Formats: sequence, structure tokens, C-alpha cells
Amino acid sequence: NSNNRQMSEEKKPEYRAARIAPCNADGFRLQRTSYFNNSKSSPDTSINRQGMAMTNSGQSPTCRWSVAKPCPVPLFGLDNKAVLVHDSAPIVSSRIDQSLRLRSVQAQFDNVLGEASCETSSSVQYIIGLFAGPEGSTYVEVRKMRGCVLAFRGERDAVINAARGLGGKQTERPSAPKLSIPKELMSLYVP
Repeated sequence: NSNNRQMSEEKKPEYRAARIAPCNADGFRLQRTSYFNNSKSSPDTSINRQGMAMTNSGQSPTCRWSVAKPCPVPLFGLDNKAVLVHDSAPIVSSRIDQSLRLRSVQAQFDNVLGEASCETSSSVQYIIGLFAGPEGSTYVEVRKMRGCVLAFRGERDAVINAARGLGGKQTERPSAPKLSIPKELMSLYVP
């Protein structure tokens, strides 16, 4: 009878303790103080025609993203939507940084790899990569990680426009044309 009793009892699982730490290593979250302190401009700065903040001495202030030497193009190539910008990497990265700041896009920058991890207020996450191009030019690649494809397309256009020096605003898509009913058909309508 004691053997049956031992057989009928289930083996109890072993419990192990695990300590869960807060998620401080999230790649898309920034400390509020470090995000805003790095982007403050001094009273003696002005905006030039490319939309970049310039000091009175004519040099660009320390910005959050300044890629001195971009990485070479990877062996597997770039995305087919990558764009060649005929400017140096520090200028392109500064323009993109300014555009992201003006559009309130949260970003973390890696100056060594030439990458920026970005997240918009509508939870579109994407990565901007800068690569060395021919004769001092720069390739700009924007890859979507998560989020709405249509919202990402607007973000990609804004980043590429900023990299080219055309401003960092999102391009307005033309709305569908309003179709009117021809007069010949309206005369046939009976309410």
C-alpha cells in the first residue's frame, strides 16, 4: 500500500530563483538629460542654408552624431534604396542629426560604426548607416526594423532629403484627386 502511495504522488518540480534586473540596455531608450544636453545650442549659433547650426566662428558645434571616417561598403552590398550623397560623412551625419532632432525622433548614435538607431513617436524603428563612397562621398542606407511601412517611407524620404541638404521635412504625398460627377449624369439623377 505504501508503494502505491509513492507511485501516485507526482514528483514536485524544482524551483530556482532568478533575479530580474531593470532593462537599462534597451538600445532605443535614452536618458532624458543626455539626449537634450547634447543638442542644446548656445545663443551665438545661427542656422545656415543647409539647416545646420553654425557658430559665429563658422564651424559646426559639437553635435550628437559626427562620423569622422565611415566604414567601407559591406561585402554583401547595400540596400537597393541606398543613396550616394556627394558630401563628406561629417557633414552628412550632422545634417541627419539635425533633421532627427527637428522631427523629434529618438536616436542613439555610434560614431565608430556610422550607425544611428532611431525610433519615432509612432513606434517606427529604423537604422541609418553611413558608408564610404567614391572620392570622399557618402552612401546613406536606411533600414526598417519595426513599424508601419508607410510611415517608414516618409521617414526614409526625410532622412535622405536631410542627407542631401534639402531640409529634413517629410515630403508631402499628393492626396487622391476628388472625382466630380459629370453634368450629363447629374441631370439624370432623381432624388
